[in-house]
Amino acid sequence: MQAPILGQHAPEFMKLFLSPLKQKLFLLSKLPAAWFMGVKMKTLTPERSIVHLPFSWYSKNPFKSTYFAAQAAAAELSTGILANMQLYKGPKMSMLVTGMRAEYFKKVNKTARFVCEQGQDIKACMQKAIDTGEGQRIEIISEGYMTGPDGQDILVSRFYFEWSFKAK
Repeated sequence: MQAPILGQHAPEFMKLFLSPLKQKLFLLSKLPAAWFMGVKMKTLTPERSIVHLPFSWYSKNPFKSTYFAAQAAAAELSTGILANMQLYKGPKMSMLVTGMRAEYFKKVNKTARFVCEQGQDIKACMQKAIDTGEGQRIEIISEGYMTGPDGQDILVSRFYFEWSFKAK
């Protein structure tokens, strides 16, 4: 019997996770705070994910902008979902955020999009953990954007997540 391969079932995972009902059920059961804030996965490929965070009563702070923790939740989902996709019906692996830092550039007062484009880097790190039998760490970036008055993207925040992966 062949050992499970990373990402072998990624197309099936993408189809499942982009289903509005299944996405809501996943968030409600695994990440209820993200569900409560209205976080939604809009784009998911093996290379990239885009998560939307609406500006609403559920995600704002007393200063009439998006709460930093809501931004962190959406940003973390944009990175972690790329790793989860690789593991769907595949190898068993523990994964954990071991560090995080953030930079904030602009007040967020409308829907924000968090973009992570390091899916292949995540897969390579996970594969190294499998090949070596040792835990591996990688820093993954998620950038938050909102649409400006002229329709241009405005960078509002950047999150750096250190993920640790270890094959079971």
